[in-house]
Amino acid sequence: MLGTAGAVRRRAAHSVVVTLPALLALGCMTDFFVGPSDTESGGTPPPEFPKVAVSPMSATLSAVGATLTLSGVYYDSTGAPVSGLRMTWTSLNPGVATVSSTNGHMTAIASGQGTIAGEADTLTGYALVTVSAPQASPYVDWQPVASPDPDELRGVWGLSANDVYAVGKGGTVLHQGGTGWTSLATTVKENLNAAWGSSSGDVYVVGDGGRLLHYGGAGWTATKLGSSHLHGVWGTSPIEVFVVGDGGRIRRFERGAWVLMASGATKNLRAVWGTSSNDVYAVGDGGIARHFNGTAWLGIATGTTKTLRAVWGSSPTDVFVAGDGGVVLHFNGTEWTPMPTPVSDGINGLWGTAGTEVYAITANGRVLRYNGTDWTVAANLGGGLRGIWGAYGARAYAVGNGGVIVRGSP
Repeated sequence: MLGTAGAVRRRAAHSVVVTLPALLALGCMTDFFVGPSDTESGGTPPPEFPKVAVSPMSATLSAVGATLTLSGVYYDSTGAPVSGLRMTWTSLNPGVATVSSTNGHMTAIASGQGTIAGEADTLTGYALVTVSAPQASPYVDWQPVASPDPDELRGVWGLSANDVYAVGKGGTVLHQGGTGWTSLATTVKENLNAAWGSSSGDVYVVGDGGRLLHYGGAGWTATKLGSSHLHGVWGTSPIEVFVVGDGGRIRRFERGAWVLMASGATKNLRAVWGTSSNDVYAVGDGGIARHFNGTAWLGIATGTTKTLRAVWGSSPTDVFVAGDGGVVLHFNGTEWTPMPTPVSDGINGLWGTAGTEVYAITANGRVLRYNGTDWTVAANLGGGLRGIWGAYGARAYAVGNGGVIVRGSP
């Protein structure tokens, strides 16, 4: 997914884009952040109209092969709908869901989340689909693989089994492109904590000191969102991304601008995840959990004071939150309930293929699996694990201290 152009070029007055081959040719780089930081008061997004609105804007498909047909409406600059325009459809993650380019008919391919784009008259609207489907065989074989970097890895995310990123201490960014892990030269110095993307040409990495990296298809750009540490990133599309961090700060990228949201929180937020623009969760220190309903962030009574470090779900009515002391909470669409686990060490990451196949990793190097009934220890690898992500039917990766990368196979 890496760019092939070989030059260093300026995209805007305060933003520098550096393509990967140019970095390799130089052998090293200085910190290439030149861009402006946002202020604590936040930015202001551009006007909402004109736009393309896709319906439904989010959907959950509960089986591979399940289908749904999307529709779209073009609104002009006054907000009035315009009829007669042809809509062209594209899947940004065809490994999760495909779509007919002409009629918006979508088909689930594998468990995960994928964004569908609908374009009319040069404007694009998006829908997020969450596919929930347990695979035939769980990940039972967890083995270490060669890592090109000995520094602590703090997060892992991928688009497919052959397009995975791991990020960590001292600006480390690793990429797995199908033939093994390689180190990418970013030369940012801050610790990097999490990664997420909507497509192979739209990847975000967040880290300490407000550091934000973005891969746009031709190269990486670096900027800062304030100066507070950023711990989690998740989004619905290229035009909507949420970032959470210290002091309860939540920023949303909407229509081209980063906006500081009123979170109602002051404690550090560690992770963010959701199923749509109006169903987003953020969790963090002291048992804090917030839910965004599309209008406001509202508090959730978790019943714990433990730090919550991970959130993941298979649908709006099947959400898991986990953290220190082996705490796991589950939301069934109506209420939150604690779940017994076989560990007392901190749970740092969650990921799954369905509500009956969920994996967690712990600070003492354990991999846990939930089968719809019980949490059990699937592997005891030793060392500290910090993040987990997997590709349906292929392999999963857990990363952690000392640059460790562990691969799970069915």
